[in-house]
Amino acid sequence: MDLHVAALSQMKGLPDEALDALISRTVDLVEKPWDAWVLYKDDPDFRMTTFGDFGVL
Repeated sequence: MDLHVAALSQMKGLPDEALDALISRTVDLVEKPWDAWVLYKDDPDFRMTTFGDFGVL
């Protein structure tokens, strides 16, 4: 999984609980990529999902 540079820069200062939720959800998506919304119909590699109560990945 690749994270966009903008996403990486926004991760600075995340509370530990949020970072743990982000990592856990990322692992889930690597194993089950269909468990997220497709962002662009013409390019299904880009997907979006929430992680815990903390935000959008």
